[in-house]
Amino acid sequence: MEDSPLHEALSALQAGHFTEAERRAREGITQRGAMVPEAVHILASVALLRGQSATAVALLGRLMQEPQSSCSDALNGRIHQTLGRALLAENQPEAARAACSIAVMLCPEEAASHAGLGEAYLALGNAGKAVRSLRRAVRLAPQQGALWGLLAQAQQKRGALGEALQSWERLLELAPKDRAAWANYGGALFTAGQWDKADAALKEALDQGCYTAETLNNMGLVQSALGYMDKACDYFQKAQHQLPSDAAIMMNWNAALYDKGDSAAACALLDHFEKEYGTLPAKAQFNRAALFLEKGQWREGWQAFEKRRDFLPLQLTRPLPHCPLWSGEAGEEPMALYAEQGLGDAVQFLRFLPDVIKRRPVRLQFPQPLMDLVEQCFALPKERLLPSEGPVIAQQSLLSVPYALGMKNPPSSSPYLSTGSEEETCVVGLCWAGNASYRFNRRRSIPVALLEPLRHVRGVRFLSLQQESDVPEWMERVPLTSLTELAAAIGRCSIVVSVDTLVAHLAGAQGRPLWLLNRYGGDWRWKRPHDWYENVRIFQADKAAPPYEAWPSVIKRLIVALEKRFPDSERV
Repeated sequence: MEDSPLHEALSALQAGHFTEAERRAREGITQRGAMVPEAVHILASVALLRGQSATAVALLGRLMQEPQSSCSDALNGRIHQTLGRALLAENQPEAARAACSIAVMLCPEEAASHAGLGEAYLALGNAGKAVRSLRRAVRLAPQQGALWGLLAQAQQKRGALGEALQSWERLLELAPKDRAAWANYGGALFTAGQWDKADAALKEALDQGCYTAETLNNMGLVQSALGYMDKACDYFQKAQHQLPSDAAIMMNWNAALYDKGDSAAACALLDHFEKEYGTLPAKAQFNRAALFLEKGQWREGWQAFEKRRDFLPLQLTRPLPHCPLWSGEAGEEPMALYAEQGLGDAVQFLRFLPDVIKRRPVRLQFPQPLMDLVEQCFALPKERLLPSEGPVIAQQSLLSVPYALGMKNPPSSSPYLSTGSEEETCVVGLCWAGNASYRFNRRRSIPVALLEPLRHVRGVRFLSLQQESDVPEWMERVPLTSLTELAAAIGRCSIVVSVDTLVAHLAGAQGRPLWLLNRYGGDWRWKRPHDWYENVRIFQADKAAPPYEAWPSVIKRLIVALEKRFPDSERV
């Protein structure tokens, strides 16, 4: 670029003086009296940097219609790089991919070519190819922090969360004052379940001034996971203030209000959003189910519970694509009944299985552990329970049976599972943690160290009902490798002490005395526990707080109750 105006235009562009760059580039075109590739590229770059992507596309499109015999491969490659970025900004990812592919062929040693192609693949939803292109980009320019950010985004989309965290960390080494990077890193840490690190990263983002709605929302989710429900609600409220019509933020706030025990405020928030914006998304309508069911408004609750079908994957809510949903009609043609969500939910809703079988023969489409439990612990007429494989005329989810049957009254709380185990005197089963893969498991679970005072309760044998967990030496242990073994161990217990998880439902289903250690707020089904199980006692946390703040007072009350229940026996 020997022409003085073009040289000065490029220098002005690199210095961020866009008006001067534009003036000098136009001067170069005037001097030549033709579409000068270097000058047009500078004009397109200025337009793109100003957010005028359509202008950039138009300029470069016109340039490419001109014969460019004197245009070098390097310049032609950079023109296609800029065109690719402009097309991406215009939401034309396939055209951007084509332009960036040419840039890669012409300038294979330039990181920008591979980065543009990676961004195009990312926009097209091909995270695998995006990662490959962006890896080439960071190899060519490892000191360009923005490339590490793009790579991290692609890795997250691909599901390689560990690699994404490493890429975010590399970016932050290069640019420790990049507040958006801290915010994105915090969001990735939340997704990875690293709550404390996510809290620290998002605090850094906020300290550096990244008060976006997304950052505030992510901070609210982190506080929810840590158990700081008041803080969570505060962050969600601030995020909602920035984006009042954002339904996702509203639903997070709604869930946090419910989980901190403020059902009235949770209901009011849904009502306000619906009044303000005319409708509620399906997930918010589903959230209403908990508010109805906890009050015993069964018809409205089961109807709202069905809204999950509008946002959950079809393979979960309707696994047989061309088979209609059963709506409660009687007949002799068999139907398929399938389970969804967690095993605890399935065990709770197994009580409705006899009602279904009375109306139709059933082919169960359950996970094998649940199939084994039904076969060994449920007294059902064999002629109505058919093999899983075979023709059916309808299908239904176990969780939708109350809706399909039009139930308007509380379910029966009578026991419905029997393992044949005999109760053993003074045996107390203990379950202190739920499934660790559940995002908010930390709130409902109890650190095992907090159970240490129980070992001094006289006259009690404590039996661990905790699967896949380290068990203190003062608890008895038995094999718990299957659902039926777990149910049988529960059947031996005089009392089952459990947090809100599968064990609690297995105890209730067998009619064993269940002492539920329930987090503050708690799930809807434990607001009316005797509608579900006949022998339940709730030990409620006093506040919505992290585990080491919420549970010690509950354990003290539990010890008093155990000593009263077993006053005379000696610890064996």
